[in-house]
Amino acid sequence: MAASIDNRNSKAERVVAANDHIERLCVLPLVDLAATILPAIAQLRVTADVKYEITEWLTDGGPARPSTSAWNAVGAVVAEAIALLEHSGLLIRTILSGGSSGGSYLRLSRLGLAALAKGNLREYLTAVTAAIPAEWLQRGHADLPPSVVTLAQARDFPSATLRYQELTGVKLREAEAVVRAISPFA
Repeated sequence: MAASIDNRNSKAERVVAANDHIERLCVLPLVDLAATILPAIAQLRVTADVKYEITEWLTDGGPARPSTSAWNAVGAVVAEAIALLEHSGLLIRTILSGGSSGGSYLRLSRLGLAALAKGNLREYLTAVTAAIPAEWLQRGHADLPPSVVTLAQARDFPSATLRYQELTGVKLREAEAVVRAISPFA
């Protein structure tokens, strides 16, 4: 009987730790997340669904497998970081032709390889983003979990609603109302 209670407690603790990990990833400054994933892109030799592979890499070995809505939240911030890396000239996307699936893959540019080799990736990305107003890079809504805000801003309203419900335990209608309130597009 005591072992069963210990197992439930340890599972609950793992879920709390996993949620904390997801929230930290969602609130991580975009420059820091981009600087974290660029070496992974170089190592993983990612193809096709880069966002999926990087999201898997960031959450792999975590305290517990993230829920679908948590996974989608990490995927949304990963997509933003990849866009920053592409826009900064550190990554080159090659579109594959032929076949019905199409697809693309990413590789480091010469600039990306140089920044990685010199170890000044954050410095370079900070300089690139210096012209961007700071409030554009903020998540906003400090009273809400960052993963919920991330999903709402990515217009993934079903996942934002489910994530808010997971984290707070509120009823579906209340969660929907909160997500609608933070997004002008809901």
